[in-house]
Amino acid sequence: MLLDRLEHAGFSAEKLVDLLRSHTIGGQEFVVPEVPNTPFDSTPETFDTRFFAETLLKGVHGKTFDTVPGEQPSPLKGEFRLASDFALARDPRTSCRWQSNVNNHQLMQTRFRNVMAKVAVAGHYRDDIMAKLAVTGHNRDDIIDCSDIIPVSKSLSKKAFLPAGKSLNNIEAACSATRFSALTAQPGP
Repeated sequence: MLLDRLEHAGFSAEKLVDLLRSHTIGGQEFVVPEVPNTPFDSTPETFDTRFFAETLLKGVHGKTFDTVPGEQPSPLKGEFRLASDFALARDPRTSCRWQSNVNNHQLMQTRFRNVMAKVAVAGHYRDDIMAKLAVTGHNRDDIIDCSDIIPVSKSLSKKAFLPAGKSLNNIEAACSATRFSALTAQPGP
């Protein structure tokens, strides 16, 4: 239903997955307000590909509250899994795009940059998903572009890996068109 509603608003399924790269450094605040800032992956301070692999791990830790509809069981303690991320990672319309980000930092970064790109032309933004979302409920003429103060991100040189105690057997890969990236697990229990 989410994809259908966004498609109706002009957002493609692929662009939505590209936009969700922001969840690599995100956390929940309002789905379960009692546990604010709960990260979506195990490296919330790093713009990396872990979010895409960890969202495909089987959920083994129960939901914070059974009555919260926006949460799915998480693979790791202290991590929050949005029901929408869980569904998008497994939906046939988005699963291959989702899976292609696992262990491919350069591709993920390029796609995110492209979907976030905005071109200021006479005070207007290019017609892309973030530009549409950024101005919803606002007057474009009142928006100040602060892009020049955002630091350039560092490139990651290390390969992605699974959390300690996890293996590829814990992955619920949904894209049958491509093999899942061969990831090793971190040492530890």
